[in-house]
Amino acid sequence: MELSLPTARYDTAAEVRGFWAELERRVAEIPAVVSVSASSGLPFAGASESSFLMPGEPRIIANTKMAVAYFVDAGYFETLKIPLHAGRTFTTQDTTETPLALVIDQALADKFFPGQDPIGQQLQEGMTDKGVAEIVGVVGHVAHYGLDGPQRTQYQMYYAYRRLPEQTQARVASGMTLSVRTQGDPLGYATQVREAVTAVDPDQPVFAVQTLEQYIADSVAPRRFTSALLSMFAGLALLLAAVGLYATMANSVAQRTHELEVRMALGAQPRHVVWLVVRQGLVLLVAGAALGLVGALALTRVMTSLLTQQVSPTDPATYIGVTLLLVAIGLLAAYVPARRATRIDPIGALRQK
Repeated sequence: MELSLPTARYDTAAEVRGFWAELERRVAEIPAVVSVSASSGLPFAGASESSFLMPGEPRIIANTKMAVAYFVDAGYFETLKIPLHAGRTFTTQDTTETPLALVIDQALADKFFPGQDPIGQQLQEGMTDKGVAEIVGVVGHVAHYGLDGPQRTQYQMYYAYRRLPEQTQARVASGMTLSVRTQGDPLGYATQVREAVTAVDPDQPVFAVQTLEQYIADSVAPRRFTSALLSMFAGLALLLAAVGLYATMANSVAQRTHELEVRMALGAQPRHVVWLVVRQGLVLLVAGAALGLVGALALTRVMTSLLTQQVSPTDPATYIGVTLLLVAIGLLAAYVPARRATRIDPIGALRQK
């Protein structure tokens, strides 16, 4: 849930820190709450962006890099289950009296500190007036802009909001998101968390109460709608293809009814006649399936932008499943009329011709 503290009542960094510290303490005492933290910036929900430079680089545009900047309290990484790869995360000991520190993501570490230990290294950061910050931890990269959307800013850095200069701290922490990890359905504890907010400040409203899963769902909603629409049309196309294939194959075999009757009149066994028709139909089906697979593979580039990272445009299960379905329908369309033709009295049928 999000909270926005009125500056008329919380006009100093000490008052803002006191509110968040007391609120987090009260929420942590709620049964079934595993961890709680506050942050300015949240994956899938938005965050600031900060410029940074490598140590010693002149502050010119050509040297400037950008990163998503989160301002977080102690327990943030544990609450969101962002894995720690090296160093440490922030604690309540990180205050304005300690040097400015950064936690960076693995993508930034791999790019600018390849083959090195980034812990203890420094960056020229552009979010505060301190200028230089020490890297104290490396955490996993987060898909900030969505699970399958383009990552506009490739790198991420985290500030301990308590370590920011007093003026910056008051501005940043006046509006933050409270994140609560619980056992069971988190929305089931929303009322108790609201009561904790009221206990700290009866006049403080909360808004945007939802689960992180809902943030994720919202981030992929447009693509999910597009995929659902395409799936519906694809299913309709598959149905039409199956009906058309069955009708074509069945009509082709029906036109050969007289030929099949002659074969049987000359002594051919019913099973041999059926196998002849099915075998010839199978040759056509295999040829058609091969051409269809080639065409489908050629169009994979069109579909790539509509698929999530977990789904390959050349997904074997999809290709095999659709091919087997159409081949099975085609064989059925060849078998049923051929089987029906073998049940006709060939002598009587010839006398009627």
